[in-house]
Amino acid sequence: MKCPVDGNELVTNQKDDITVNTCPKCKGVWLDRAELDKIIAQSEVEYPDIADFKDRGVSSREHQFQSPGSFFGRFFEH
Repeated sequence: MKCPVDGNELVTNQKDDITVNTCPKCKGVWLDRAELDKIIAQSEVEYPDIADFKDRGVSSREHQFQSPGSFFGRFFEH
């Protein structure tokens, strides 16, 4: 599959049951809606307190997670 931004060949990364395509040049990340739903569900398991922050109006950007990028980092390990 080609990157829609720069036309380079996408690299497929799979962890657990989630597949994400990444572009090695522009660093774009491409996934379908089903994959996004899986990521959201998994992040709610890993960060169960996120609902508390949403209810209080605190953005996730203001909340320091235990390990920044730990969830998405699994897709970009070398």
